[in-house]
Amino acid sequence: MVFDPDKQKLYCSHCETTQDLNFNVKAREINVQSAFDEEVFSLNSTLENVFTCDNCGAKVFFSENQSAKSCPFCGTSHVTKTGQLKGVKPNAVIPFSFGTNRALDFAKKWAKRSFFAPSAFKKSLNAQSLSGVYVPSFTFDSATTSTYQGKVGYRRTRTVGYGKNRRTETYIEWRFISGTFYRNYDDILISSGE
Repeated sequence: MVFDPDKQKLYCSHCETTQDLNFNVKAREINVQSAFDEEVFSLNSTLENVFTCDNCGAKVFFSENQSAKSCPFCGTSHVTKTGQLKGVKPNAVIPFSFGTNRALDFAKKWAKRSFFAPSAFKKSLNAQSLSGVYVPSFTFDSATTSTYQGKVGYRRTRTVGYGKNRRTETYIEWRFISGTFYRNYDDILISSGE
């Protein structure tokens, strides 16, 4: 069974059976310090290989038994092996919200509006040339304290002189400032797509 974004269900193309997915599963938070202690960040060797596309520079992931694959970003079939994937493995997936036909409509509208989109790209847009790409994203919480000092200039005007010599002049009034700023950030989103 494969995920059908239009139905938002798993779908079997042979018997046309559908199965609901549980979308209520939430990503669980990982404490960074304990993750380092437990070596959560170093993945085992059975995971995917990372390849770099020579054409666009995107990172392409191959499973261990794959030997050829085109780049999902630019369509180039030539890739170069760079090594094993290292990093945090996502523990939840947000599924695609629409299927290939709607994605093709969006791509064609974008290409039509984009002056710099290559004409070869515009001509090659079809359902077979599109492939969905999941971009790993991570959130983190942060509590920061910043100390600052400096001076701020405010533009002011004043009237000087008498009679015919009366005029308005502009000057800068400087004020020195300093302080401490504390901020607590929850769920800052970091995308690892390049």
